[in-house]
Amino acid sequence: MSGPWETGPDGWPISPDHPANRDKRSVEEIREHIFMRDMGNNERAWADGNMKALSKAVILCEKADRPLPAWAVAGVQKILWEHFSGGAGKKRGRLGNAKAAHRQNGVHYQRWAVVVDVRDRWIDIMGLDHKPSLEEAYGLASEMLADSKDAGSEETIKKSYQLVERLSRSGKGWRFYIT
Repeated sequence: MSGPWETGPDGWPISPDHPANRDKRSVEEIREHIFMRDMGNNERAWADGNMKALSKAVILCEKADRPLPAWAVAGVQKILWEHFSGGAGKKRGRLGNAKAAHRQNGVHYQRWAVVVDVRDRWIDIMGLDHKPSLEEAYGLASEMLADSKDAGSEETIKKSYQLVERLSRSGKGWRFYIT
């Protein structure tokens, strides 16, 4: 029979004479063959400069519950390295690249942490007889950070503190995760 084929509920032909049903390999063997074929195509495309091929390989490995091959791991590392050490992409200015923005987020976080420490541990840290107000804490934090890379005026410390608080409350505090 060479005409239209009857299909089952899964959409596959049910006739044993259909070309798709002549393959005697197991389903696992066929899946392995397709996986290896697609990964080979992605590797060649990546080697030719196709950035999307790396993304496809990552998705393919995730769906197949497989580890990334060495070429894909190297590709991911290369892209991350370029992202964090490269120049500005679409953003411009002082925080135009991810590395500079990450560094500045670390500074904001440190300023916030010192203000929180001053307020929470005011007896231990400062030897004060009262809990300092936020305004006093900004001044004390500014003094404590004066000779560090996180130094800033009272107003700068206040802005950093408020930024971390605002983003943490809105669910975006993850950006201050320090690595």
